Amino acid sequence: MKKIKMNSLKIQLLFCITFIMIIAGGGKLKAQQIDNSWTVIDSATYSGTSLNNAINTLIAQGKTKFYISDGVYNLDGSIDLNVPNISIQGQSKDNTKIVQTNASRNTLEISADGAKISNLNINNQAGGISVSCHNSNNVSVENCEIYGAKNNHALVFVKDGTDDIADIENSNLNINNVIEKNQIYSSYSGDGVFFSKQSYGTLDSNVIIGTRVAFYLSRNSEVGYNVIENSPTNGIRYAVPAYDNKIIGNTIENSTNSGISVVRENPSVTPVNYRADDLKIDNNTIIGSRYFGIEASNLKESEIAGNTIDSTDFNGVYVLYSDKLSISQNHINNSNYNLKEGEVDSWNTTYDSGIMMDYMVTNSNVYGNTIINLSNNCPYGIRVQPDPSNTYNNITGNTISGYFNNAISSKLESPFYNVIASDNTISLIPQ
Repeated sequence: MKKIKMNSLKIQLLFCITFIMIIAGGGKLKAQQIDNSWTVIDSATYSGTSLNNAINTLIAQGKTKFYISDGVYNLDGSIDLNVPNISIQGQSKDNTKIVQTNASRNTLEISADGAKISNLNINNQAGGISVSCHNSNNVSVENCEIYGAKNNHALVFVKDGTDDIADIENSNLNINNVIEKNQIYSSYSGDGVFFSKQSYGTLDSNVIIGTRVAFYLSRNSEVGYNVIENSPTNGIRYAVPAYDNKIIGNTIENSTNSGISVVRENPSVTPVNYRADDLKIDNNTIIGSRYFGIEASNLKESEIAGNTIDSTDFNGVYVLYSDKLSISQNHINNSNYNLKEGEVDSWNTTYDSGIMMDYMVTNSNVYGNTIINLSNNCPYGIRVQPDPSNTYNNITGNTISGYFNNAISSKLESPFYNVIASDNTISLIPQ
């Protein structure tokens, strides 16, 4: 018996030693990826000069790949990525710290294609933009920790132009840019993360604290799976004209305005009868927004589906100026939550609803939604405002339960022609 136990211990010890060797070997392989094509920068070697001057000089000499070891590196100007295919990789996003000391300068200024930024701690709380990318394609910013200034964007990706509306309509956009797996901190009340005029771009799997994502004038792009907390305005603001985009899988908590807002970029240029095609607002979680959960206008043939919306001050989902929407399978809890928390923004609460169709909404389907109010009263579960511009909308297969004054309200007769089907399930708690 003792011999069996001893052999078992030897096997376990051999396994542990082998496992440690594998891990160590893995570390060596990773280090070997930084070969002699890379310029290695360490804090001891570059302690006597600003990092921007050092890297800009090396770029001018033809160097394009930089590995920066852990340390604190001060800048007194921008690092200019102005030739194609520059890579800057830090040793770790926690400890490879790049600190801008010049309040008038950005940290990383990208103006060429193919730049790759990763594993850096980028701090521009001094006043400039931490990462500024203009007119560039195939750029990636991944696995960085980014600190923005109070009165400026933390991160900008944009295609410049004199006529933004013409550019989006003609697909004159930047292509294949990626912002992924970063932590972004900002207290900017405007567009802290500015992602505009992009085609096939992705802004995914980031943690964004203290500001909103601006997703403007883009095509075939995605803002997905981000965590966005404590924005002083919206969580995500989406501006049209825009086509074939996705806002999916995001978690948005405690935004001072609507969790997700869809608006016209320039109301003086884009008329109210404009409609943007094929936006998918799907599977997002929105909690504690101090206005609406999802606020959408000027859309057609788009969907708002599978979202979870909880404890919004006024309406859970609010739509206007839209045609052929599909609003389905959403779980909307505790709308009109201002009764519990008080109001931050002013709004007429008379018609607050789980789902509100306000003005110029036509040929849309509201189906399979679950709308519950158990912590407070809400005037309506679903309401279509009695305006003749709201026509041919169908309300089917929804479940509405809890504290509501009215489950469903809509005009059905001519000239409205809206439909409330008999398969809606209603279970109101008497008040």
